[in-house]
Amino acid sequence: GPFRTDRESVEKPTWRLSIDHKFSDDIMGYVSYNRGTKSGNFNTSVSTIGAQFYNPEKLDAYEIGLKSELFDRRLRANLSLYYYDFRNLQFLKPVLGSGIIFNGVNGASAYGGELELEARATQNLTLTANVGLHHSSLRDFPDAPNPCRSNATGAVDGGGFFCDPVTGTATTVPYNAKGNMLPGSAKFSGNAGFIWVIPSSAGDFDITGNVYHISDSPSELDNRLKVKAYTTVNGSIGWISSDKSLSARAWVRNLTNAYYYTVVVVSANNDSGLPAAPRQYGITLGYRF
Repeated sequence: GPFRTDRESVEKPTWRLSIDHKFSDDIMGYVSYNRGTKSGNFNTSVSTIGAQFYNPEKLDAYEIGLKSELFDRRLRANLSLYYYDFRNLQFLKPVLGSGIIFNGVNGASAYGGELELEARATQNLTLTANVGLHHSSLRDFPDAPNPCRSNATGAVDGGGFFCDPVTGTATTVPYNAKGNMLPGSAKFSGNAGFIWVIPSSAGDFDITGNVYHISDSPSELDNRLKVKAYTTVNGSIGWISSDKSLSARAWVRNLTNAYYYTVVVVSANNDSGLPAAPRQYGITLGYRF
């Protein structure tokens, strides 16, 4: 068809407002309010739809927290609580073998908290831990994308239909994603680790270890497909010379050889996933000059 030019101009100011207060030399509290946006754009990949503009996504983020260094700075403890208010969330909908991005106007909300700990158990042993709790929920979202296996090409208008959770067959009932979790959001994540430094006349040795766990995380708006919960273990043994010029480290990632997916998606006839890397190990050598 003929060349076509469309224009849209949207002005969305962003800002950050923050106030903090030192209750003592070792404890500080803060409150912040942030406004962020993700730019809008045009959908041009589906010729039967034409150039459709989708609006910028908007986020209002509120946070309150404490940062502290206690027991003569042997323990660092940071706590934060947050609330997110999303509007005009941008989502991808399969359409005619391609896809368009459109807005979930009513948006979603999310809230949670995070606790971060770092303790110096001895002069040479440091322990770390981090725990995060998260809850997200979509607001009223009629005609939401719903990638049924038997109808993966989608609808021309970008809408979705209710999908039978067992057979994956689309019905004629419009789908509403209200109350579903946001894709990519896990309710729990956490890790624990240590760093043990061993000084010697030949240089410093160190041993590190870390365990990470994350709960189920939905990958689509209908929350049918999920990246299942998994746990990984990583570790290393390192050495650095006294003059800091030479170093060596033996390391291992995914020590238990856990099998899990990093991404799961729906396609026309089935569900597919991208597995994470299996156990990996190696040696890294360094020379500083």
